[in-house]
Amino acid sequence: VWGGVVALPASAPPPPGPPSPVKPEPAGGEPAPEDGGDDQVRIELPCPSCGAAVAFPVYHAMAQCPFCGSRHLVRREESTLVTVLPNAVNDEAGVLAAVTAHLRHLKYLELYDRMVRPLVQRRADQQPNDLELVTAPPLDGVSLAAINAAEARVHRAADAYAARLAPHLKVLAWQPFLAPYWHRGGTLYQVAFGRYEDGAKSMELAITHLEGSQPGSAAPLPDMGKLSYLKNLRPLYGAPEAALPAFPVEGGREELHARLEAMHQRSASFSFRTIAVRGVFVPQVDALVWRPWHAARVAVGEGEEEFLVDGASARVAAQRPPSLAPLAGPPPQPADQQIRLAPSRCPVCGADLPFVPDAAAHLCRNCLRLLDASGRRLQPQPYLREDPAAGHVAVPFWRFPLALRTAEGAVIRDLAHLGDRLDGVLDQVGDRPQLQSFIFVPAFRLRLTRGAVRFYRRLWPLLHGTQRHLRTAPYDATSKPAEVWPLTLPAGEARVFGAMYLALSFTSRDLARAEIRGVRARFLDGTLEGKPEPAYLSLPAPLVSPFRGLLGSPDAPAVARLGGR
Repeated sequence: VWGGVVALPASAPPPPGPPSPVKPEPAGGEPAPEDGGDDQVRIELPCPSCGAAVAFPVYHAMAQCPFCGSRHLVRREESTLVTVLPNAVNDEAGVLAAVTAHLRHLKYLELYDRMVRPLVQRRADQQPNDLELVTAPPLDGVSLAAINAAEARVHRAADAYAARLAPHLKVLAWQPFLAPYWHRGGTLYQVAFGRYEDGAKSMELAITHLEGSQPGSAAPLPDMGKLSYLKNLRPLYGAPEAALPAFPVEGGREELHARLEAMHQRSASFSFRTIAVRGVFVPQVDALVWRPWHAARVAVGEGEEEFLVDGASARVAAQRPPSLAPLAGPPPQPADQQIRLAPSRCPVCGADLPFVPDAAAHLCRNCLRLLDASGRRLQPQPYLREDPAAGHVAVPFWRFPLALRTAEGAVIRDLAHLGDRLDGVLDQVGDRPQLQSFIFVPAFRLRLTRGAVRFYRRLWPLLHGTQRHLRTAPYDATSKPAEVWPLTLPAGEARVFGAMYLALSFTSRDLARAEIRGVRARFLDGTLEGKPEPAYLSLPAPLVSPFRGLLGSPDAPAVARLGGR
């Protein structure tokens, strides 16, 4: 399972020191980190306008054709996509190319260990100790130029070896096949109650992006590995790979779910000692991925060797393929096309919609209707809004009537009662009956999750400290805001987030006498009820504009570099 906070770097920077020589090729023919580039999981569909291939992140709701420039809505018929990795090995020549590259790589490693690594070690040994003052240079110095020259000789020798070997390779037997893998990615929302070293109690919110994969068969095959393998998924329906024989699906989905759920126990880096943590994982991507493999028996000189070739990367993954006895026919295909591209036009006025790749709802810039994108087709829905103001930005929220059902069965509808009730004593509001409160849950995503939490914390008093006057009539030509943020967080996920977002409402006084029993029963184990309404609030541009560039789903470049760990 892969997981991490996207706001953090995937690894610490290297300590200061002397320049490093050229590093050897990665072992086993694995792609180098720079090969990953953009590590978002993508799916590829034909453009309805021109037929060109359109590749887009699988969780996006809009896509743009790189050839003709047309924009399309992404329509999904089912929650779990059945997909396949495009096969890059289609004939014996492809198998031989992968085997030749693998044997060349093994020769490279052998020569590197003999000709380059000793020089690298000698140079490392001659470097001064940080705790010592070196007054004279070493007599037997090894320069970087000498190491790089040796590295170049190794590359030339490995190339010459591959050129001599290639004419003597022959495919004796070759079997392409598919193997199933489950893939899931999404957002983990967490809230923690804890105590600082000075004894002060606190409540904090954290948002984490998680990715994971799990083999779906019992065959001893490599794990899915880096997300870069998943860059060019295509639907299994109608794909040429769909005719290949496949291992049967024998489970794995429940195991992946359990492993991702177990990540709840690995709480985020909260700034205090945690006493209790609650986490809920909300999937954004759920897919069954069929991965192409090739079992090959190859004559190498006068002998024979077996290789397992990864069809997605055209690289040798192992030198002993699994038994192919469980292979069955082609994998079962979905009954119909699960995902397709549709025209991105407003069903009310026919205008083209603004391009918002991960929109959960679109605000038509022509007729100013809000169009829900969660179903099979766009549906107009009512929304609340404040009057635009000069120097302000219209920002989307979900307005919930506060209805937090506690583990004890009570329903708290008043924010003042919520904070006061944590310690079990209503000493701030006394006998005052509950008044219906409303909370505004952000309806947008930010890429940097720690920055998002800081922004949400700044917004809370602004949103809930004063009465806000909302209109039920939509924007019109006379009340059109100058800038509108996109609505990218669906209502269902906002309900999960909102139950934890309430942690920002608690003051130090609320928490001072709170005990874990009350915090858990009256908040951490609570469920947010009530029907939300979309609302556009007018917020000062100096407050929100610094975060404009962070709008977007928390995708996985940092997580992908964790590479299956």
